[in-house]
Amino acid sequence: MNKKTVESSELVDRIESPVIEIGKFNVWFNGIHILRDFNMRFRENQITCIIGPSGSGKSTLIRSINRINDDVEGFAYQGDIILNNGHINGQNIYHNGTDVNLLRTQIGMVFQKPCVFPKSIYENVLFGIKYLKNLSKQEKQQIVEENLKAVSLWEEVSNRLYDRAVTLSIGQQQRLCIARSLAVKPSIILLDEPTSSLDHISSYAIENLMLQLKKQYTIIFVTHNIFQAKRIADYLVFMCEGQVIEEGTKEKLFSNPDKQQTGDYLSNEYCEC
Repeated sequence: MNKKTVESSELVDRIESPVIEIGKFNVWFNGIHILRDFNMRFRENQITCIIGPSGSGKSTLIRSINRINDDVEGFAYQGDIILNNGHINGQNIYHNGTDVNLLRTQIGMVFQKPCVFPKSIYENVLFGIKYLKNLSKQEKQQIVEENLKAVSLWEEVSNRLYDRAVTLSIGQQQRLCIARSLAVKPSIILLDEPTSSLDHISSYAIENLMLQLKKQYTIIFVTHNIFQAKRIADYLVFMCEGQVIEEGTKEKLFSNPDKQQTGDYLSNEYCEC
């Protein structure tokens, strides 16, 4: 159980042309086994919703995809996560030579609670990209406007770009966090229960935003909200105890799941895994 990768060719062949392939991936924290021989493929330009009870490993999974778990004490892993696009095309992201900062420009992350920096709205949008490029004032303005428009926030804040981001509502802050992720031009967006702290109106705004963004991005969306998954998912993954219990289109899983546990969870959020 060393903190090293184990090469694996036994990737489950369920989705053609995957943008991410996860093969026999295991995660431990201080010796506690969280993900167990996890296999999954994620398709480009789809919303994949990951559902399951608390403690099933959903957040651990997506935090592994852009290596946020590296910084957690006691983290150990085994297995492969292969990224099939961008600068790290065809490589295991846990390879020793992987540039983690470069990886995170390809894979954006939005957390459960909005994480805005103690800076202006304008500076928040540019926070990630300003370290990557030397930008003119005009380029910066264009990037800010383009990405705030992408998250339907421009009209609400265009006359107050230099106000502190914390003055925004929680829902606006979450959309600002998404804009900040988009500014570095990722191909994949990971969202870890991004609407759990939002009211219904803000939650629907984020959902509608995801439906628009999937035209350009691959979206992996963790949610506890079964109805939300039914509204926005193209593909649904039901996890329990660190493993995939069942996966498929939302139509298949909601109407005719193969596993009893899946039906139980989707109907009453209860399962015995």
